[in-house]
Amino acid sequence: MGLSWRLLSQRSRPPFSLDFSTVTQPEALKTLLNAVALGKVSPDDALEKLKHLDYEPVGDFANIDHHRALRTGFPEVIWGQGKTPEQIAQIMEAMRDRASVVMATRIEPTITPVSRS
Repeated sequence: MGLSWRLLSQRSRPPFSLDFSTVTQPEALKTLLNAVALGKVSPDDALEKLKHLDYEPVGDFANIDHHRALRTGFPEVIWGQGKTPEQIAQIMEAMRDRASVVMATRIEPTITPVSRS
């Protein structure tokens, strides 16, 4: 089975368009899995898109829980307490391509103007 799997995954496939930034949404994940089953997306390409499905490290100060909305129905938020404005901005940058809304909680009032820019 290993050889045949390798041969199948090495075959060229027609282009397949899927917004992988939303792969943590149940319907997008189902679409991706169906695309792999139909041979429209290679297992290697799907693995690349799913490798940060659960947690994505941001520096040494945060882990984004991309799987939270799928698991709980509630989106990930930034726990701002104890973080610098630069760290919050860096986390927001990492989240913005995969989340429709990015929100920070427990931030100091002095950080609010910086995070809104």
